[in-house]
Amino acid sequence: IAIAYVMVGACRLGSWAFYANAFMHYYAKGPISGMRGPSVEEAEEADRDAMLEVFDLIQDGHNMDDALYNVAKVQDVLRSSLRMRAKQSGNMLPAAGKGRIKRSEP
Repeated sequence: IAIAYVMVGACRLGSWAFYANAFMHYYAKGPISGMRGPSVEEAEEADRDAMLEVFDLIQDGHNMDDALYNVAKVQDVLRSSLRMRAKQSGNMLPAAGKGRIKRSEP
């Protein structure tokens, strides 16, 4: 979709590259202990929210280049949307040794 916007003169390819690099920086960041990165669904939602903000800025009179930069760098929408989250705990499997059948010794 970025190429289409560039081809019709809505923005420069460098602006989309800046946005995509910022997105991938936060999405692919390695998790730290006890935390997890965003899921694919969370990443899609973050991208959708960021693009809605881009289009809101365009509606307010900004050009697309400035709007992409503003969302990716100034407002830092991607960092907050793609932040690390606490890992879910809750192993549903029984603890070791519980529910096992003892084998009889021959």
